[in-house]
Amino acid sequence: EGEGEEGKAGARRDRREIRQTDGPDVTYSELLAASLGLHAAINAHLDGANGKDHEGREIRIALFLPRGPVLLAAMLAVWRMGAVAIPISVNLPGDRVRELLRQSKPGLTITDTSHQEILLPAVTGLGLRCLLAGSAAPAAPELPAAPADPDRPAIILFTSGSTGEPKGVALSGRGLLNRLAWGGRFIPVTPEYSGCSKTDVAFGDFFCELFSPLLHGFPLTILPEERITHADALFDLLLEHPVTRLVAVPRLLLELAAIARHTGVQLCDLRHVPSRCEPLSCGRVDALPRAFPP
Repeated sequence: EGEGEEGKAGARRDRREIRQTDGPDVTYSELLAASLGLHAAINAHLDGANGKDHEGREIRIALFLPRGPVLLAAMLAVWRMGAVAIPISVNLPGDRVRELLRQSKPGLTITDTSHQEILLPAVTGLGLRCLLAGSAAPAAPELPAAPADPDRPAIILFTSGSTGEPKGVALSGRGLLNRLAWGGRFIPVTPEYSGCSKTDVAFGDFFCELFSPLLHGFPLTILPEERITHADALFDLLLEHPVTRLVAVPRLLLELAAIARHTGVQLCDLRHVPSRCEPLSCGRVDALPRAFPP
């Protein structure tokens, strides 16, 4: 039985479970290789061990990367060395990016060639070091992981700053894993289950969208930035790339329901739609089953 389970795990590692609508699909094995390569590159740029620099301060690494496999690999690499990940939205203007970097004081920033022009002025002005994700060697040797400490900060998320100055909130590894584990118990994963990533990294839901599939073992579709800003484009995407799970605020759910009512087309594949942050009146709830049939 053990050999059978190991064989299943091996086969799963080679399935293309991370799907991109505007790029190649990625296997878990490829994700691991990319993460190990970034881990080696980060270690070559930083002095310290076990998530601490030579003065004993926690190492923070800012990630200016779009949602997708590279961001996933970078976050895994940061955690492998025991450091704190600071994801920063690539949709922010340059002055806001600079302010978040000034507040968080990362020892290193990671970006890709598509976004370095936005990041480099802020990095240079603050005297920070920058690593291009593409410079990580995919065949880098596997370095040992730092000892796990689940109560240390694992990630810093910044509030939107819509009502004032953005504030960073540190979350522990234990808290993140507890959230993912709770989600798996609350909505059990079935063989046909599939999820998607559409939430910007400026909002906490992005974490669950990206990492629940990795923890619970179901396919993940990365929806492109340029096609999720309007409800009608998102509706079309969900028809083209069926998913069973969608995280959405009530306002977006009602917009999708209105599109379904207007077009006469239902999103029949959706089974679970976690929603929060805004009130949803009982009268409006009645419109949802017509768009998302049980």
